Amino acid sequence: MAIIFLGSCTRSKNHFEPHRWAFLNGEEGKRVLQTYHYSGKIAEISYLDIWNLEDHFKLILPIRCASCQKDTLITDLEPYAFQFTGVMMNGRKFICINAFARGDNGSIANEVVLVADGGKDFWHALYDINNKSFSKIEVNEEE
Repeated sequence: MAIIFLGSCTRSKNHFEPHRWAFLNGEEGKRVLQTYHYSGKIAEISYLDIWNLEDHFKLILPIRCASCQKDTLITDLEPYAFQFTGVMMNGRKFICINAFARGDNGSIANEVVLVADGGKDFWHALYDINNKSFSKIEVNEEE
């Protein structure tokens, strides 16, 4: 006789599931890492890695925009779309998060979105999968 345990999967209070996101691998992922000066190699990220990120995503808030004119805080992740690239640095796996205002643009899966200005509409960070922590959080400068 087999006993099957069906447990419930509860998400943390820091859970946020993006409405629009895409993996960036290969050349697209390399462009993101080069643009943000992350030295490391592209690494595979799985849906389990994304689930881990989603379960801790709100820990990144609030994000302070030091270069913005009005000392702007980003307090909500809803207005953003995200591109995720796996990267190995110093023997540890991270997810590079490239965030940008969703707007009405088309598919985010096929094009890298890299903008040098734009203020709080564009930001990026690293998520340490093992430590469940964020680092190198940077908001673009205003136009």
